[in-house]
Amino acid sequence: MPNEKKNDEEHGVRLSYKFRIYPTPSQCEAIKANIDASRFVYNHYLRARMDAYERTQQEVRRPKPACDEQGNVQYDQDGKEIWERTEGGKVVFHTVPNPTYDPAAKAMSMFDTSKDLTRLKKELVDEDGKPWLKEADATALIYALRNLDTAYQNFFRGIKKGQDVGFPKFKSRKNPVQTYKSGNVKLAGCDLDDGKAEAAVAEIPSPIPADWDLAGISWNGIVLPKIGKVRARIHRIPEGKFVSCTVERKASGAYYASINVKERELPAYPAATGEVGITFGASHWAVTSDGQVMDLPERIGRLQRRLAIAQRDLARKEPGSQNYLKQKRKVARVNERIADVRKAATHNATRELVNGYGTIAARQMNSKDMQQHGSAATKDLPRKVKKMLNRKMIDGNFAEFNRQLAYKSAWANRSFVEVPGDTPTAQVCSRCGHEELVLARDLRPAWTCSECGAKHDRKANGAQNVLEAGKDILAKQERSFVTKAKKSREKKRATKPISTAREGASR
Repeated sequence: MPNEKKNDEEHGVRLSYKFRIYPTPSQCEAIKANIDASRFVYNHYLRARMDAYERTQQEVRRPKPACDEQGNVQYDQDGKEIWERTEGGKVVFHTVPNPTYDPAAKAMSMFDTSKDLTRLKKELVDEDGKPWLKEADATALIYALRNLDTAYQNFFRGIKKGQDVGFPKFKSRKNPVQTYKSGNVKLAGCDLDDGKAEAAVAEIPSPIPADWDLAGISWNGIVLPKIGKVRARIHRIPEGKFVSCTVERKASGAYYASINVKERELPAYPAATGEVGITFGASHWAVTSDGQVMDLPERIGRLQRRLAIAQRDLARKEPGSQNYLKQKRKVARVNERIADVRKAATHNATRELVNGYGTIAARQMNSKDMQQHGSAATKDLPRKVKKMLNRKMIDGNFAEFNRQLAYKSAWANRSFVEVPGDTPTAQVCSRCGHEELVLARDLRPAWTCSECGAKHDRKANGAQNVLEAGKDILAKQERSFVTKAKKSREKKRATKPISTAREGASR
C-alpha cells in the first residue's frame, strides 16, 4: 500500500513507494556522506536564518541570570552563568536590548540560502584542500534547504492558525533514524532472457501502456545520484513519474528508499453507502457503531516480551563496547518489527473501513492525554495496571489511524469527520440521549441507562454517539458551504454591471 497520497489537480496524485535496499560498504559510505552533508547544510542555514532574523529585532529574549541579595550575578563551578528558574524548574526569560541590531538587516529567504550555498561549497574544504560539499549529491543539499524553508512556513502558518507547531530544530547525528532526500532517481533492472541487458527508467506511465513488456524485466535496483545502482527488493512497480527519493538508514543498520511518484489517475474503489462511527480505547483497539471489534495482532505482545528480554540484556552490557553496540542493534530490530506489524494492521483496518462505508466518523484521540497517570478513573488502580493501560494507549497509534482514514476516504470519495475528543460519548445513552454523569469516573464495560433502561456496551454505545455527532458536524459543514456559495452568487449579481442592450430593452 502506498505510504502517502495527496490530491492535486495541477500536479497529479503523489504517492510514495518504499523499498528495502542493500548497499555495498562503499555505497554505505557514500550514503553516510550525503546524510552528513544534508544535515550540515540544514543546521548551518537554520543558524544563519535565526541570526539574520535576530539582527532585525531591537530587543531579544534571553535567560534571566540568577543574582544574590546584593544583585551580583551567580556562577557555577565551571564559571558559567546560573539562570533563574521557576518552581517547576523552567528557565525564566526576560527582554534585553539587542547588541547586534541592524536597521538595514533583512531576514533570509529560501532564495538567499540557495544563493549562499554556492559560496559555501567553495569555501569549505577538507584536509586535502578539496571542497567536500561538492562531493555530495547536489540535489540532496537543495532538498535540505527546501525542508528548512518548509519547516519555517509550517511554524508561521501554525502561529496564524493558533496551532501548537514547534520552531524548527537542529538535526542531531545521534538520531536513530537518518535520512536525506535526492532527485533524478531511476528504477533499474535487467532482461530476464540474457540477464545482462540493463534498463533504467525515470518514469513508468500510469496506467502502464499495453506495449510495455515489464514482465520481461527483472527490476532489482535503484539508481541514485553520486552513488549509482543500489541493489533493492522491488516488490511492486511504482507507476508514474519519479519526482524524488528519500534514503533512510534505520538504527538497526537497515536501509530503505522511498520513491515519490506523480500519477494522473486515481484507482477505482467500490461504491459504499453505509455509515459507521469508531471509538478507541485500551480494552479494544477500535470498536465500531455496528458492534465490530478490532484488536491489534497478538504478535505485537510476543514481540514486546522479546523486546523486554533484549533490553535487559542490553542493560548488562558495558556501554560503548562491541557487545553493547551489537545488542543495541538487536533491540532496534525488534522495535522496527513492532512498528511494522502495527503499521500493517492499521493499513488493513482502515482499508476495510473505507471500502465498506460511505460515511465514517472517528473520535479524535490524543494518546498523551489518555495516559492514565493520576486520572480520576484510575487513581486507585495498581501501578502495573496503569503501566499496561499506558502501553495500550501508545500502541493504539490512534492519530495515525485517523490520518489514514482521512486520506483514504478522500481517494475513495467518502465522507470522513473527526469528532472532538471532549465530546461526551461513552456516558450518553444512544437511545434516549440521557447522560449518566457517574460513568465519567467508572470503567465498567457495560451499563444500564437509568432513564430508559437500555443496556449498553460502553464502547459500542460510544461509537454510536460518535456517528451521530459526526453526522451533525457534516450537516453543519454542508449548510455552511451552501450559505457561502449563496452569498458569493448574490455578491456577484450585485456587482455585475448591466449591459447596454439590456438597458435599451428595458426602456
